[in-house]
Amino acid sequence: DVFLEAARRLGADPAACVVLEDAAPGAAAAHAAGMRCIALPYVAAQADAPEFATAGLLLRGGQEEFTAQAAYDWLCRTV
Repeated sequence: DVFLEAARRLGADPAACVVLEDAAPGAAAAHAAGMRCIALPYVAAQADAPEFATAGLLLRGGQEEFTAQAAYDWLCRTV
């Protein structure tokens, strides 16, 4: 509901939104909202949580693995 409310307030279509998420329940919520998700697990050991499998891009190394270029490249491939 929080993601959908944020999209509503921005006047954005949820399908046009991208969520950067570090927690498995957040990745599942982004998926349920119909949004694309880049998952950056806060705890690398939790990268195998089933909720992270719903993310379009899973960076198992978390923030240390994240680069804006990788996110941009993924977005360009999935548009």
